[in-house]
Amino acid sequence: MTASSITLLGRAAAERLMSEHVVITRRSDEPVTDPDTAVVSYPTVTIYEGRGRLQYRGALPSPDFDAGQRYTVTPFLLQVPVGVDLRIDDEALVASSQLDPLSVDRRFRVTALPRKTHATAIRASVTEVQQ
Repeated sequence: MTASSITLLGRAAAERLMSEHVVITRRSDEPVTDPDTAVVSYPTVTIYEGRGRLQYRGALPSPDFDAGQRYTVTPFLLQVPVGVDLRIDDEALVASSQLDPLSVDRRFRVTALPRKTHATAIRASVTEVQQ
């Protein structure tokens, strides 16, 4: 077997573990101003909708302070199939989950995108978006 064929088998196996349905959106760089209200917004476009997997990274949550308010950053990994064009600041919504109903409607922002040649999945570091 070649490294390529083993990688393709690994990709199929990785996708079988992706039990969440995620919707990933990207914010436009160009603002749009409503001519009636003068409200400026940044439209978003869906760049991927399909299988995904959310995992806790196993690192300890890090407490921090901002403007005197304490908050905790908990590290997660979002896994999607190879070929999904994820970028920093993309936002992922867990639309449904076969195994974890508490993940549904949670949002995550992409913070890092490590790459490698023989990837079986895109594994993006994400943080949860609190709304």
